[in-house]
Amino acid sequence: MVADEINCILEEFQINTKVVAATVDNASNMDVALKNLKLLKVGCFAHTLNLAAQKVYSISAITKWCVRLRSIVVWLRRSSMAKIVLREKQQLLNLPQHNMILDVKTRWNSLFLMVERFLEQYPAIQAASLDQRLRKLMEKDKLERLTDGDFQKAEDFVKNMKLLYTSTLCVSSEKSPTCGQILPILTKLEEHFTVAEQDTVFASTVL
Repeated sequence: MVADEINCILEEFQINTKVVAATVDNASNMDVALKNLKLLKVGCFAHTLNLAAQKVYSISAITKWCVRLRSIVVWLRRSSMAKIVLREKQQLLNLPQHNMILDVKTRWNSLFLMVERFLEQYPAIQAASLDQRLRKLMEKDKLERLTDGDFQKAEDFVKNMKLLYTSTLCVSSEKSPTCGQILPILTKLEEHFTVAEQDTVFASTVL
Protein backbone atom coordinates (compact mmCIF):
# COMPACT_ATOMS: atom_id res chain seq x y z
CA MET A 1 0.00 0.00 0.00
CA VAL A 2 1.06 3.56 -0.64
CA ALA A 3 0.39 4.46 2.99
CA ASP A 4 2.74 1.72 4.20
CA GLU A 5 5.55 2.90 1.93
CA ILE A 6 5.16 6.50 3.07
CA ASN A 7 5.07 5.44 6.70
CA CYS A 8 8.28 3.42 6.28
CA ILE A 9 10.06 6.45 4.89
CA LEU A 10 8.81 8.68 7.70
CA GLU A 11 10.00 6.16 10.27
CA GLU A 12 13.36 5.75 8.54
CA PHE A 13 14.02 9.47 8.90
CA GLN A 14 12.38 9.52 12.35
CA ILE A 15 9.92 12.24 11.40
CA ASN A 16 6.64 10.31 11.55
CA THR A 17 5.53 12.32 14.62
CA LYS A 18 6.50 15.65 13.04
CA VAL A 19 4.74 15.49 9.66
CA VAL A 20 1.15 16.76 9.72
CA ALA A 21 0.49 17.40 6.03
CA ALA A 22 1.65 16.32 2.56
CA THR A 23 1.46 17.85 -0.88
CA VAL A 24 0.25 15.36 -3.50
CA ASP A 25 -1.50 15.30 -6.86
CA ASN A 26 -5.20 14.51 -7.31
CA ALA A 27 -4.81 10.74 -7.64
CA SER A 28 -7.38 8.82 -5.60
CA ASN A 29 -4.80 6.39 -4.19
CA MET A 30 -2.93 9.31 -2.63
CA ASP A 31 -6.16 10.56 -1.05
CA VAL A 32 -6.69 7.15 0.54
CA ALA A 33 -3.07 6.92 1.69
CA LEU A 34 -3.12 10.28 3.44
CA LYS A 35 -6.45 9.48 5.03
CA ASN A 36 -5.02 6.25 6.44
CA LEU A 37 -1.97 8.12 7.72
CA LYS A 38 -4.21 10.83 9.20
CA LEU A 39 -2.28 13.51 7.31
CA LEU A 40 -3.74 16.70 5.93
CA LYS A 41 -3.75 16.82 2.13
CA VAL A 42 -2.38 19.96 0.48
CA GLY A 43 -3.12 19.73 -3.22
CA CYS A 44 -0.30 20.38 -5.68
CA PHE A 45 -0.92 23.84 -7.17
CA ALA A 46 1.16 23.08 -10.27
CA HIS A 47 -0.89 19.96 -10.93
CA THR A 48 -4.11 21.94 -10.50
CA LEU A 49 -2.87 24.50 -13.04
CA ASN A 50 -2.13 21.68 -15.46
CA LEU A 51 -5.64 20.27 -15.02
CA ALA A 52 -6.99 23.72 -15.83
CA ALA A 53 -4.86 23.83 -18.98
CA GLN A 54 -6.10 20.38 -20.00
CA LYS A 55 -9.68 21.70 -19.98
CA VAL A 56 -8.83 23.41 -23.27
CA TYR A 57 -9.05 19.99 -24.94
CA SER A 58 -12.76 19.85 -24.13
CA ILE A 59 -13.61 23.13 -25.90
CA SER A 60 -15.14 22.33 -29.27
CA ALA A 61 -13.83 25.40 -31.12
CA ILE A 62 -10.29 24.73 -29.88
CA THR A 63 -10.47 21.01 -30.65
CA LYS A 64 -11.61 21.54 -34.25
CA TRP A 65 -8.95 24.16 -34.87
CA CYS A 66 -6.22 22.02 -33.33
CA VAL A 67 -7.11 19.13 -35.65
CA ARG A 68 -6.05 21.30 -38.59
CA LEU A 69 -2.80 22.36 -36.93
CA ARG A 70 -2.03 18.85 -35.76
CA SER A 71 -2.45 17.37 -39.24
CA ILE A 72 0.08 19.87 -40.61
CA VAL A 73 2.52 19.24 -37.76
CA VAL A 74 2.27 15.45 -38.08
CA TRP A 75 2.87 15.63 -41.82
CA LEU A 76 5.88 17.96 -41.45
CA ARG A 77 7.39 15.66 -38.82
CA ARG A 78 6.90 12.44 -40.80
CA SER A 79 7.74 13.48 -44.34
CA SER A 80 11.48 13.51 -45.09
CA MET A 81 10.96 15.89 -48.03
CA ALA A 82 8.83 18.20 -45.88
CA LYS A 83 11.64 18.40 -43.33
CA ILE A 84 14.13 19.34 -46.03
CA VAL A 85 11.88 22.00 -47.55
CA LEU A 86 10.93 23.45 -44.16
CA ARG A 87 14.61 23.75 -43.22
CA GLU A 88 15.32 25.59 -46.48
CA LYS A 89 12.48 28.04 -45.81
CA GLN A 90 13.67 28.60 -42.25
CA GLN A 91 17.13 29.53 -43.53
CA LEU A 92 15.75 31.85 -46.22
CA LEU A 93 13.49 33.62 -43.71
CA ASN A 94 16.14 33.73 -40.96
CA LEU A 95 13.91 31.76 -38.61
CA PRO A 96 15.18 29.44 -35.86
CA GLN A 97 15.78 25.99 -37.32
CA HIS A 98 13.46 24.30 -34.87
CA ASN A 99 11.52 21.09 -35.40
CA MET A 100 7.75 21.14 -35.08
CA ILE A 101 6.28 20.06 -31.76
CA LEU A 102 3.38 17.61 -31.54
CA ASP A 103 1.18 17.83 -28.46
CA VAL A 104 0.60 14.87 -26.16
CA LYS A 105 -2.44 15.25 -23.94
CA THR A 106 -0.75 13.74 -20.87
CA ARG A 107 2.32 15.97 -21.19
CA TRP A 108 2.02 19.23 -19.32
CA ASN A 109 1.56 22.32 -21.50
CA SER A 110 2.30 20.41 -24.71
CA LEU A 111 -0.64 21.97 -26.58
CA PHE A 112 0.65 25.44 -25.75
CA LEU A 113 4.15 24.49 -26.89
CA MET A 114 2.83 23.03 -30.16
CA VAL A 115 0.87 26.20 -30.98
CA GLU A 116 3.72 28.47 -29.89
CA ARG A 117 6.12 26.64 -32.23
CA PHE A 118 3.53 26.78 -35.04
CA LEU A 119 3.28 30.54 -34.52
CA GLU A 120 7.07 30.92 -34.58
CA GLN A 121 7.42 28.87 -37.77
CA TYR A 122 4.26 30.02 -39.58
CA PRO A 123 6.08 32.00 -42.31
CA ALA A 124 8.27 28.96 -43.06
CA ILE A 125 5.30 26.58 -42.96
CA GLN A 126 3.33 28.82 -45.29
CA ALA A 127 6.27 29.09 -47.70
CA ALA A 128 6.83 25.34 -47.57
CA SER A 129 3.16 24.66 -48.33
CA LEU A 130 3.55 26.61 -51.59
CA ASP A 131 6.68 24.74 -52.65
CA GLN A 132 5.96 22.57 -55.71
CA ARG A 133 8.01 19.71 -54.31
CA LEU A 134 5.54 19.38 -51.44
CA ARG A 135 2.38 20.21 -53.35
CA LYS A 136 2.86 17.00 -55.30
CA LEU A 137 3.10 15.00 -52.09
CA MET A 138 0.80 16.78 -49.70
CA GLU A 139 -2.95 16.33 -49.77
CA LYS A 140 -4.70 19.33 -51.31
CA ASP A 141 -7.14 19.74 -48.42
CA LYS A 142 -4.29 20.12 -45.91
CA LEU A 143 -2.85 22.99 -47.93
CA GLU A 144 -6.20 24.72 -48.24
CA ARG A 145 -6.90 24.45 -44.52
CA LEU A 146 -3.86 26.54 -43.57
CA THR A 147 -4.95 30.19 -43.62
CA ASP A 148 -4.08 33.51 -42.01
CA GLY A 149 -7.07 32.86 -39.76
CA ASP A 150 -5.14 29.97 -38.23
CA PHE A 151 -2.25 32.35 -37.57
CA GLN A 152 -4.59 34.83 -35.83
CA LYS A 153 -6.06 32.06 -33.71
CA ALA A 154 -2.58 30.88 -32.80
CA GLU A 155 -1.71 34.40 -31.67
CA ASP A 156 -4.86 34.58 -29.54
CA PHE A 157 -4.22 31.14 -28.06
CA VAL A 158 -0.58 31.83 -27.14
CA LYS A 159 -1.46 35.25 -25.72
CA ASN A 160 -4.13 33.77 -23.46
CA MET A 161 -2.35 30.57 -22.42
CA LYS A 162 1.19 31.89 -21.91
CA LEU A 163 0.46 33.14 -18.40
CA LEU A 164 -0.86 29.71 -17.40
CA TYR A 165 2.27 28.12 -18.87
CA THR A 166 4.71 30.45 -17.11
CA SER A 167 2.74 30.13 -13.85
CA THR A 168 3.17 26.36 -14.00
CA LEU A 169 6.91 26.77 -14.48
CA CYS A 170 7.14 29.21 -11.57
CA VAL A 171 5.56 26.84 -9.07
CA SER A 172 7.32 23.71 -10.36
CA SER A 173 10.74 24.62 -9.02
CA GLU A 174 12.54 21.89 -7.08
CA LYS A 175 15.21 24.03 -5.45
CA SER A 176 13.35 27.08 -4.18
CA PRO A 177 10.17 27.64 -2.13
CA THR A 178 7.14 28.57 -4.23
CA CYS A 179 4.24 28.64 -1.77
CA GLY A 180 4.42 32.43 -1.43
CA GLN A 181 3.81 32.80 -5.17
CA ILE A 182 0.44 31.04 -5.19
CA LEU A 183 -1.85 33.91 -4.13
CA PRO A 184 -0.24 36.51 -6.45
CA ILE A 185 -0.43 34.01 -9.33
CA LEU A 186 -4.08 33.24 -8.60
CA THR A 187 -4.92 36.94 -8.56
CA LYS A 188 -3.10 37.50 -11.84
CA LEU A 189 -4.75 34.48 -13.49
CA GLU A 190 -8.22 35.57 -12.39
CA GLU A 191 -7.65 39.01 -13.88
CA HIS A 192 -6.10 37.61 -17.05
CA PHE A 193 -8.87 35.11 -17.77
CA THR A 194 -11.69 37.62 -17.48
CA VAL A 195 -13.30 38.20 -20.89
CA ALA A 196 -12.81 41.76 -22.19
CA GLU A 197 -14.66 43.63 -24.92
CA GLN A 198 -11.65 43.66 -27.22
CA ASP A 199 -11.25 39.86 -27.13
CA THR A 200 -12.01 38.00 -30.34
CA VAL A 201 -14.71 35.32 -30.40
CA PHE A 202 -12.03 32.63 -30.57
CA ALA A 203 -10.05 34.14 -27.70
CA SER A 204 -13.16 34.30 -25.52
CA THR A 205 -13.66 30.54 -25.94
CA VAL A 206 -10.29 29.99 -24.26
CA LEU A 207 -11.14 32.41 -21.46
